[in-house]
Amino acid sequence: MPDRYKNKPNMLSNQRCAYINGLRHFSSVTACICYFIRFLPLFTVTGGAGVVIIMTGRIVVLTDVFMIFIAARLFLPVVFV
Repeated sequence: MPDRYKNKPNMLSNQRCAYINGLRHFSSVTACICYFIRFLPLFTVTGGAGVVIIMTGRIVVLTDVFMIFIAARLFLPVVFV
């Protein structure tokens, strides 16, 4: 049995892993866009403070914490009413 046939399943599994990783990356990008759209009123209230929200919901970059806090106090009742 030649070596090229031995290596073929390994190549296929590597391609499958790359495809799954690509899908995961695409889904995380779409989740970031959805979070951005959901928190867009908060961005406009704070005056465009740099907040980057990732799929897990963590706030990564906060340029103005105090303004975010005030905006959250103003914005959260609108969400939960």
